[in-house]
Amino acid sequence: SHVRQETKLGLEAAKYMKEGKLVPDELMIDLVVEESAPFLEKGESLLLDGFPRTVVQAEALEQSVHVDMVVNLDIPNDTIVERLTDR
Repeated sequence: SHVRQETKLGLEAAKYMKEGKLVPDELMIDLVVEESAPFLEKGESLLLDGFPRTVVQAEALEQSVHVDMVVNLDIPNDTIVERLTDR
């Protein structure tokens, strides 16, 4: 949404995305914290898919919000390839 809305954070992230690079941890953390703030202020829960992706992101998330649960799906690579191929 930040990229679409062309916010300062979004424009910075778009530079990396256009080059096919991963958005740096610090920028991703800022994006997620800012995006989740309105929900957390209302006491709502969030389900984050694909974040955190690194230990740095996980540590920053832990310092920013209360984490109740973490789910890790451990799926064999051949099953993932099969499911993606069948789409």
